[in-house]
Amino acid sequence: MSIFYGVCLIIGLILGLYAGASEPFYEPFLYNLTIQNGLILVIFILVVLFLAINIHEFGHFVFGKLVGMDLLIYRIGFLEWKKVNGAFRVSVEKMHGYGGLCGMIPNRLGDISNRSFIIYFFGGALFNLISAFLGYMLILHTSGLLQVFLWVFVILSVFLGVSNLFPFKTTTMMMSDGAYIVGLIKGEKAVTDLVEMMNFSAQLQAGVSPGQLNFELVKENDSIHCTLLKHLQALEQLDFNSLKETKAMLGERVDTSDIFTRKSVLNELVVASILLDDHEDVKKWRKVLTHIEKDRDANGYRTKAYLAYYDGDLTLVKEAIDQGRAVLHHYPSLGQQTTEAVLFNYLEKQCLIGSRSKEAVTE
Repeated sequence: MSIFYGVCLIIGLILGLYAGASEPFYEPFLYNLTIQNGLILVIFILVVLFLAINIHEFGHFVFGKLVGMDLLIYRIGFLEWKKVNGAFRVSVEKMHGYGGLCGMIPNRLGDISNRSFIIYFFGGALFNLISAFLGYMLILHTSGLLQVFLWVFVILSVFLGVSNLFPFKTTTMMMSDGAYIVGLIKGEKAVTDLVEMMNFSAQLQAGVSPGQLNFELVKENDSIHCTLLKHLQALEQLDFNSLKETKAMLGERVDTSDIFTRKSVLNELVVASILLDDHEDVKKWRKVLTHIEKDRDANGYRTKAYLAYYDGDLTLVKEAIDQGRAVLHHYPSLGQQTTEAVLFNYLEKQCLIGSRSKEAVTE
């Protein structure tokens, strides 16, 4: 927030100096300030924000393709393109914030250099600055409302491009493009760890399951993303000794995870606690599992099934397992489908054993 207000202050000072040195583009608005003009300006700002953010994401896409990366997810407002089982699906999603999203991963495992990643992260800001320059060129040949619109576009594009180049982390633990760029140039471990995880993401998308991942090459990687993958490996292999270790590590670092990773971590903490008969932790993590009712992918239904099993509701267990298997092929990672299938089968067997035990007691 301090960076946000700092950049706003700089823009305000520049506009103030500009107004003092010449006739500002917004002078007609000041002389004829009306409710209508105010509404027009607000509409201009909203439209420009949408355009500038998506130009930014498109810049990431273009430069990502140039350095050898594959598109995983792209969102424009409420429209989302997501790669599922090797093919793209278009869906309408609830808008989280205002704008777009571009997520890419290497298409050649281990063959993407830090320099290529820097180019990818810099692409968004560069497209903003290029579009701002082109907008300024058009200003010289326009007038009236169109000129005002272009000025708003230029100012917000520069703001978005420059602010994204500042190295900072948001309150939801998401890093700016600048944080990635500076981290890669300096060789900061936290950033290089995340880049290593992108290669693992490419393997998962290609169909390699977490149980087959080789962590020997990333022994020094202690990111929560790496721990989560090791946790999924332990789950797939039903290795309860390793599961105790990864569960403890995830529990210690859940608050340091970004907003997207946190949901997955909480799901896994609940399931692992149930598998390990850790009743105290089941209660602890279940309280903060506020997203579970809206979680409609295989991982979410798996978590619901295990919670139902913990509560002794075998009917709800079967229903959640059936729902999870029905959407299993929609899961964005081919590799993790194997893990989910293993855990559904394991729980189904446990329920069958439990049912037989109850029948024997009844007899």
